[in-house]
Amino acid sequence: MGARHTPVVVLTSSNQKDDIERVYGLYGNSYLVKPVKRSALQEIVQSLDQYWIKLNRTVPS
Repeated sequence: MGARHTPVVVLTSSNQKDDIERVYGLYGNSYLVKPVKRSALQEIVQSLDQYWIKLNRTVPS
């Protein structure tokens, strides 16, 4: 799989519209705002694993 098929997920503390637009303008695939609580962050990471690793299907190589 080439780099162009690698999903780009941004995890940041910024919820600024300009930052979100910049990420998607640079072909980011997902923009996530990091929560303050560790347990909430763990939930996000588990959800990413569930979606990107287990559920998402890509074009076969």
